[in-house]
Amino acid sequence: MKIVILSDDFPPRSFGGAGIIASIQAVELTKRGHDVSVITTVQDRTLEKTTTRDGVIIHEIYSNYSQRWRDYVSIYNPQTVSKVKKILKDIQPDIVHVHNVHIHLSYHVFSLAKSYSKGVFMTAHDSMAVHLGKIRPKMTLDINDQRIFDYRISNLEIFNQYKLRWNPLRSFFIKHYLNKVNTIFSVSSALSDTLKQNGIINEIEVMHNGIDAKSFSVDKKTIDEFKSKYNLNNKKVMFFGGRISKTKGGNLAFDILREIHKTIPEVLLLIVGQEDTYVQSLKTMVKKENLEGSVVFTGWLDRKEIIPAYYSSDIVLVLSLYMDPFPTVNLEAMVASKPVIATCYGGTPEAIKDGENGYIIDPDNFINVKEKVLSLLGDESLLKIFGEAGHVRVLKYFNLSDMVDELERKYDTIIPHE
Repeated sequence: MKIVILSDDFPPRSFGGAGIIASIQAVELTKRGHDVSVITTVQDRTLEKTTTRDGVIIHEIYSNYSQRWRDYVSIYNPQTVSKVKKILKDIQPDIVHVHNVHIHLSYHVFSLAKSYSKGVFMTAHDSMAVHLGKIRPKMTLDINDQRIFDYRISNLEIFNQYKLRWNPLRSFFIKHYLNKVNTIFSVSSALSDTLKQNGIINEIEVMHNGIDAKSFSVDKKTIDEFKSKYNLNNKKVMFFGGRISKTKGGNLAFDILREIHKTIPEVLLLIVGQEDTYVQSLKTMVKKENLEGSVVFTGWLDRKEIIPAYYSSDIVLVLSLYMDPFPTVNLEAMVASKPVIATCYGGTPEAIKDGENGYIIDPDNFINVKEKVLSLLGDESLLKIFGEAGHVRVLKYFNLSDMVDELERKYDTIIPHE
């Protein structure tokens, strides 16, 4: 069948999990014989073009505007809507599958997708349909000491954060456009709860992201070369990567390093992510604390380069301080057989089982955080046990093949195989 995938960003110009997931789905669907096209955006007009990569036709269209107007342009972007319409009209796809479109492609593409295809699906990777910022859940404990999260965010909270940049009609229009969708897939139960608690009443099915374990393998020589390049030999390496920010736990990662260094002097924090003003602030803190020899900033690594970074590490830190739906870094760590230390927010506890393939921590209880990190780094046998358990778990529950099988089954409800 003819499938069109819509995503604001797409590799190789993708810096988030949504673009990566959209890409691996597109490639896998193409391998299975489907005719797959992608519509994505670029922020440099000279890069606007149509190319073919791995059998997937990729239409890159230009969009660039001041993010001050995001609350409005995310509903209808005049820079992209007419181009998306033309491409969909030319292709006449059977299925349109929408990923993140809340910045450049805009929510109006749901209406276009409904007009020019037989079925429209959406994968929700984040809570942007209900709030453009990060949602820090309110946590309570029930009588069994189980964490219960309240993900609701009020209009007053949104206004206090965005002031006049807030579009009070944004929620109304998004709900209108989502009525064009046959099924919304949520990458985690936590995200599904967030959307429902904030008024998204559509049918939502949880479909965890999957990963191709074979494509994430690497030989010993490549790992050794990576370790030598970044001076990681004879170090206890803590991997911290992705979009580096305070809400992703950058400050917490630094605090962990500072404390663990007192007990394990050979500990090293490997920070893998695009360098920006926030990363520069981390570098300043490192220098101030005289920890330059204990931190390595690699900058952004592409898919080929990042694989040996995982295998060169002892543990992986996932320290999000907000409702992070389902961080891809968890799956990548598990494929590489690395234990994960992760916060309790969002969808991470659906991948990382406390005491089995890592530890789920409360970031507000730093003493406990420190104890968990020390217990792992100081016990080689536990590192191996947790790492192997994570590898088994990711192959069983979060593999790409099963995820695409489920996608095809849902597509078949619209366009049955002959």
